[in-house]
Amino acid sequence: MSSKKINILYSSQSGDMIGGGQKSLLLLLERLDRNRINPFLVCPSDGDLMQRAKALDIETAVIPAPVLKKISLPTIIKCIRFIIGKRIDLIHTDTRRQTFYFGLAAKLTRKPLVWHIRVASHENRLYDRCLYHLADRIIAVSKAVALRFKGIGNSSRKVCVIYNGVDVREFDVKNERLKMRQHFGIREDEVFVGTGGQLVPLKGYSLFLEAAYITSRTFPGKFKYIIVGKGTDEYMETLKREAHNLQLEEKIIFTGFRNDIPKIMSAMDVFVLATFYEEGLSRVILEAMAAGIPVIASAIGGNPEVVVHGENGMLVPTGNAELLAKAILKISSDAEMVKQMGKKAREHVASKFSIEGNVNKIQNVYEEILCLDT
Repeated sequence: MSSKKINILYSSQSGDMIGGGQKSLLLLLERLDRNRINPFLVCPSDGDLMQRAKALDIETAVIPAPVLKKISLPTIIKCIRFIIGKRIDLIHTDTRRQTFYFGLAAKLTRKPLVWHIRVASHENRLYDRCLYHLADRIIAVSKAVALRFKGIGNSSRKVCVIYNGVDVREFDVKNERLKMRQHFGIREDEVFVGTGGQLVPLKGYSLFLEAAYITSRTFPGKFKYIIVGKGTDEYMETLKREAHNLQLEEKIIFTGFRNDIPKIMSAMDVFVLATFYEEGLSRVILEAMAAGIPVIASAIGGNPEVVVHGENGMLVPTGNAELLAKAILKISSDAEMVKQMGKKAREHVASKFSIEGNVNKIQNVYEEILCLDT
């Protein structure tokens, strides 16, 4: 890479903070080496992510990205104009739609493109093949994600695995535990079981409620539960209705959106991710482990690459409320197990999933591409 700053265009599926992908991108933007990189952010709409980027003195722009069934020539032209006008050296995208529009623009302007993929499920094999050829490099957030491209071209050279990163220092808030438990009305002898993230059905919140019902019936008075995050009003009402039908109203807390996740996690004893969806690498799992909490997760997607069964948490089959409840009961029955698993969880994240390592590896990808292009 030359000594001059390089202009990198980042594009995300949303200008708002809708999920882990946007949080990961923001962490990257905050920690880029600004002596080497001049970042730009382009999203299809404005929102909190865009505003936070502006606060970092990053130039932003809105370019709508219509659905691919109705390919928009004006969108491609806008992408090309932005690349030329801002003298962009490299484009870094996420999601298929952003990669398609900026991928075509990158080919037409002869600029390299990095496609950052966070989903392990094979959403559309045809799209994957097409976008594979538009990208110069593909960053997969887990080995499970990299398997999407098995058998497509020379994927072993084009696809690299870079795990999501977490700033473990952000979760050094154990001194908040007692205060947060008091805030939520949790006794010290109660087991506080949490889950959270983007509130959508595929994340398995209904299954979490079923497991909560089983554990609360097995040991009445021992457990309290919390669901942290926001979803549509309709889905929130659905979950609350399910909790009512399971007679969990007095045992479960719905917080809605919160911006103090580390403090809330400090109050938990166990974190659960009952997802049905093949996520590439769940950020909320990494955050819970950084907080020193043992995790119980569905054995799907990239989860088994983070959770070491029996050491820093437990893995359970997808969609089985009884086995999920059994895992909660097993961990919570042994306070020393909770303590040791939590300790190993934090050590595991600190050593293999640090934000510093994540940013360095991504910047190395840029350097490799640009050196090859010079």
